[in-house]
Amino acid sequence: AVQVPPGLVRRMRQHMCTLADIGVDVLIGCNGGIWIQRAMPKVGDSASNGGPGGASVAGSGGSSSAGGAVDEDGAAPLAETLQRIRQKHAATAVMPDERENTVRVRNSVECLRLVHCFVTPDTIRLVYDESLRLGLKVGDMMRPE
Repeated sequence: AVQVPPGLVRRMRQHMCTLADIGVDVLIGCNGGIWIQRAMPKVGDSASNGGPGGASVAGSGGSSSAGGAVDEDGAAPLAETLQRIRQKHAATAVMPDERENTVRVRNSVECLRLVHCFVTPDTIRLVYDESLRLGLKVGDMMRPE
């Protein structure tokens, strides 16, 4: 978790979000705590996983809000299905690109804290995208150059 002053966190309708196309979930706490993890996989069609029970894991990009997991028939998935997905997600090793994305998001939050800017999904995404545009390595993001 990253800690920022609580005054930098605005009240939002949704404090849990998935940053689209990055594959990172961010929980922005009103107390200034920011929790960052790789995105939870979405519930998708059974053909993509090949597993029984109709539950599977699809790609993790696209959505900018969390909590909207829906089965292929439009119904909310069963609690057991979500539990299996969470367990599989926790047991899966973190890939290097996922780790780099997570650390870049963390450094983006730190940069916002250092310049006393509000921490919102939009501002995190702006700093993240700007660091990529400038070609900064993850470790170089924290250097004041």
